[in-house]
Amino acid sequence: TPPHPSTRSMSDSDSSSGDGADLRDSRYPLSVLYCGVCGLPPEFCSSNPDAQFKKCLPWLNEHCPEMYGLDGTDEMTEKLQEQKIALDSEKLQKQIKSGNRIKEKLNEVVISVAQRQGKKQVSIIKGLDLFGVKLSDASKLFKKKFSCGSSVVKGADQKDLVEVQGDHREEISELIVKNFDIEKTSVFFEEKKIGKRPAF
Repeated sequence: TPPHPSTRSMSDSDSSSGDGADLRDSRYPLSVLYCGVCGLPPEFCSSNPDAQFKKCLPWLNEHCPEMYGLDGTDEMTEKLQEQKIALDSEKLQKQIKSGNRIKEKLNEVVISVAQRQGKKQVSIIKGLDLFGVKLSDASKLFKKKFSCGSSVVKGADQKDLVEVQGDHREEISELIVKNFDIEKTSVFFEEKKIGKRPAF
């Protein structure tokens, strides 16, 4: 049974037959070099996105430096350093953006009310320190404004917060925005049944 045309390998005798000089000079089966990074023939590596092509460069310099003019160690070292700097800068920018998103997410003041000793209520203010507010100063302000006890205590997570005797959520939110230059969009109320909601 003759081989299928698409799978038949051309021999030297096949390549020498015919009229074309190119066929007579060819040797089969042909050996094709592929990039060990992206899997494409080296001449097509540059068609990859920039980030991928940068990854291919070390392999290209080792196996076919002449293809991209990487014919010297110093030149390649310089180019690789440039690529590394660019990649590191790109990575750093992504980390900064990610960090900013986390920071924005954490920067909020949450005011809630809890019961202490039966029916006694206290207002709990978390997150003021994220805006650079000194908690002792905030406690003094609330104590003077409401003529009641106010102190800096440790929360369940061992983080400092301000605790004020009585339910003063509305007034506290107004004071925070007015005295500490905190945006209204950063102040929230938290209740057990409905969770966290904007204070304004």
